[in-house]
Amino acid sequence: MAMFEFEHLFRGAFSVNIGLITYHEGKLQLLIQEKEDYPSQNETGLPGKIILPNEETEDALKKLMLELIGTTNFYRKQLNAFTKVNRHPLGRVVCFTFYGLISFEKVKQMSSKLSWHELNNVPNLCYDHNDIVKLIRNSFRKGLVRHPRVFEILPEEFVLPDILTIYQQAFLTKLDASNFSKQIIKSELVKPINKTRKAFGRPAKLYTLNKSAIKKKSKEKVSFNFY
Repeated sequence: MAMFEFEHLFRGAFSVNIGLITYHEGKLQLLIQEKEDYPSQNETGLPGKIILPNEETEDALKKLMLELIGTTNFYRKQLNAFTKVNRHPLGRVVCFTFYGLISFEKVKQMSSKLSWHELNNVPNLCYDHNDIVKLIRNSFRKGLVRHPRVFEILPEEFVLPDILTIYQQAFLTKLDASNFSKQIIKSELVKPINKTRKAFGRPAKLYTLNKSAIKKKSKEKVSFNFY
């Protein structure tokens, strides 16, 4: 193979992007970043960076998260790579996509270029990031059905209506609150604590995660009999 042909095969770049979901102020929210670099400066998209030639993908993601929110202490999972030839205007950039779940209270800092947007009302994003958001939303829904992922985005103490709200917003559906609460309690994934908080205008019992149960059920399919 001629040298110029061989070199041409290595003309490209790799990037890492993450769709980070939390639950805050009664809303499922997605982290959005205002871009600073050409050609997308002043546009918004998912947090991301170009991966250096000597950098592992996971290391690049950790570095990015430390810079932006001050922590890597959250659940994350690698999804598909986005590989369309013309997805980036400067050349071939293959994007490794992650989705993450974080409790809002774990966020240590917020870069001035970051903002939270409702997951069900994401603005137009740069490149193909809206397509990535669709994939992230689908993965999030699957996680809610198959595993106790909901607790990754809840605070240490929560009311049962918080869980109901998350499922309703994630699946864009209305659920029977009484039956749903019974299913959650029956699952043994939560345990009550001796505190209350107002929810929908009235005091509601506070719960926390039953960590001993979560270890047993972390790989089991979790169903609250609604999906």
